[in-house]
Amino acid sequence: MINTDNYSTGCRLCQQGKWLCIFLTHLCDAGCRFCPSLHKDDRIFSALGNHYNEILEHIKCQDYSGISFSGGDPIMVFGRLLQWLKKFKNNLPDFYFWLYSSGLYVDEKKIKLLAENGLNEIRFNIAAMNYCSGNILKTIELSKKHLDFVTVEIPSIPDDYEKLIEVLPALDNLGVDYLNLHEYILVTSLAPQNYQQSLTYRLNHEIDLNYHANSQRNTEQIIRYCQEKGLKLKINNCSLLKKENQMKMRRLKMGEWLINEFEILTNEGFLVSYACVPIIIEEKNLDNFISKDEPDIFDNYLIKEHDVSKCLQKALYTVFKLTYLPPMDLKGKRKLIGIESIQQSGN
Repeated sequence: MINTDNYSTGCRLCQQGKWLCIFLTHLCDAGCRFCPSLHKDDRIFSALGNHYNEILEHIKCQDYSGISFSGGDPIMVFGRLLQWLKKFKNNLPDFYFWLYSSGLYVDEKKIKLLAENGLNEIRFNIAAMNYCSGNILKTIELSKKHLDFVTVEIPSIPDDYEKLIEVLPALDNLGVDYLNLHEYILVTSLAPQNYQQSLTYRLNHEIDLNYHANSQRNTEQIIRYCQEKGLKLKINNCSLLKKENQMKMRRLKMGEWLINEFEILTNEGFLVSYACVPIIIEEKNLDNFISKDEPDIFDNYLIKEHDVSKCLQKALYTVFKLTYLPPMDLKGKRKLIGIESIQQSGN
């Protein structure tokens, strides 16, 4: 994030790990071909809980500064959206609030109510509306009339380049503040030919994502087009590397929250602990030792880092360094992603 002027307050908070995303519903009627969700569940989810009071209690304990409402499309549960926005704004008056929507069911009355109750920014996925179909441009115009900031946030789809640049001047004339371009993640429902142009990225050291090999190049072309045409849109190239940084900041947040007395939190957001096991285990037998026992096999042998040297002096003991991925929500579990035999005493 070299030029912070290209990023909305919400994007800056995201990269700093100071924001919470609340999924107010999973319902959505947009039917985007690039969306991995089924959109059949009307349920609430966030990393800090699923109920308003629970979330508020937890969020006050951290140095968060913003909340986003996502889905599905939160506009489909507008009463819930407005109620939650009002409550959070009353209790967290200095927070920055933003909303994600396809724009399908947005009208001026709803926008005005959201603005009056503290919404700072709305982000439209115009790719869901074929970039300019329906009333999406009128909806953007009305949103700009009432809200501080209006953003267009879409995947950077190479095949849609012509459609997008055709509508960019109109977006600029309407006063859209930011254009957020995500690296294009491919879902299994897409045609096989798209996977011939795919690469794989491991996000957060556990999730393998297929993404379009030319998505970043497409974003660069869009940036050049805007520069050549003198458009005022501020463009955020939201690459997978930025999403990885987002994950790192979330790991740090959750790690700070969930760390126990035997652990240390690394600069990359991993929880590291040590176990002194009263048995000699050869490196070649390590996998069998772990797989045939319970996942929490080391829990009874945990020691603090400053006790490692003392344990290494014991005969017939093995000391392990354990690296865990913190859960991404308070109700999740750690995931063991690395195990290293420090030294085997007694050999």
